[in-house]
This record gives sequence, C-alpha cells and structure tokens, in this order.
Amino acid sequence: MANLIIDIGNTFCKVAVFENQVLTQFFKIKDIEVTTLKKNIDFSEISLFLVSSTRQKPTELLNDLSQFGKCLWLEHHFSFPFTNKYATPDTLGKDRLALAASACLEFKNKDTLVIDAGTCITYDIITSKNEYLGGAISPGLEMRFKALNTFTEKLPLLEPKHPEDLIGKDTQDSILSGIVNGTALEIDGVINEYKKRFPNLNVVLTGGDQLFFAECIKNNFFARPEFLLKGLNYIAELNA
Repeated sequence: MANLIIDIGNTFCKVAVFENQVLTQFFKIKDIEVTTLKKNIDFSEISLFLVSSTRQKPTELLNDLSQFGKCLWLEHHFSFPFTNKYATPDTLGKDRLALAASACLEFKNKDTLVIDAGTCITYDIITSKNEYLGGAISPGLEMRFKALNTFTEKLPLLEPKHPEDLIGKDTQDSILSGIVNGTALEIDGVINEYKKRFPNLNVVLTGGDQLFFAECIKNNFFARPEFLLKGLNYIAELNA
C-alpha cells in the first residue's frame, strides 16, 4: 500500500505517491479536487493521505479524501523527528516543518541548512542533535521582480534569467544583475555565516528555483528537488 501526499503551496499544489518511502508518482496542478486526483491515481492502492497547506484548511478536500482511507491534516502538535526550538512553534510554516523532517531523515545527526528557493526563500537550520533552531524568510525570485515593477513607475516586469555581466549596460541588464546576482550573493552570504557557527555544515538546496540558482551559487550543496515531499511522507509515517 502507498501514501498520497498533497502539499498545497502558494503557487501550485504538489501531489506525490510514496511506496516504502520511495517516490513513485509526482505531478503539480493549480487547483486540487478529488475527481482530478482519481483520474491520475489508483485510490485502491492508497492506505494513508496527508494534506499540508500554506493556505486555509481545505475542509471539503479532507472530507472527500477521508472516504477513501485515513486522512491526516498536518498540525503543529504532530510527532516530528526533531525537537522544535522555535520561539513561536505554532507559527512555523508547515513547509518548514517538512523540510526539517526531511533533513533529519537524510542527514541524521548532522548540522544541516535547508534552503528552499520558491515563492519565498526560506533558510532552516537543524543541528546534529536533531534540534530545529529556526532560520530566515526572504522574498523569492519572482517576488523580487514583481516588487521592482509594482513599486516604481517605469521599471519593467522581466522574466528571470541569468545576467550576462555583473555590470548592467541598460535598464533590463541592470535589473537582472541587481536581482539575480543580489539573490545569489545573499544565499552564498547566508551559507557562509552559518558555516562560521557550524563548520561541518551540510547545505541542501530545494524548491522551484533550485535549478536556476544551482548555476550561480558558489558554495557546495546537495540538490534535492523533492525534499519537502519526502519530509511530509516521513511525518505521515511517524503519525500514521
């Protein structure tokens, strides 16, 4: 039997099927309904559903899924493979909880910094003692481009791409240099500061913009595209 994991994010809904902790099926959709899921997934093979969301609780979806098996809605009171040292644990994003769980699964008893480059860029540190300490939240790549366009009268909205040079020779190149190089330098700078505190640090890069930043980050890192989903599946297993 398998687990069906649903992560309702700011931009997309991610759907994954795991069998014995192995990802066997994955797709992204804008809006999620059981009828759509059943067209793509054999529900007779699913024994456990877990839904996580950065939005409001999807009560109708949870009720529909519960007709087909045990359905969990990720809550802060769940069991996790780490001690949560966050000062306000009930406000910690569920995506960050899942990333921390995934770090404990893959990098057990090691200091690990997880960088999720998505709608926002989040930084989360999990220590070798399996303690979640916290991290940082920063605007994501698309958000930075939109902000520059929204809060000025003349600057255009550009699609993200790598600048040809550090020095922008026109407005478009200057925006690309400022946002892309600035964000890459931010990520490298944050990693360097964490390495001062945790010399044997493992760094994980994940999220929708992982591949984009993989080309311009100077520090070594582990690229993990399904890191969050694996963490959610791990949490599902712990709380089944």
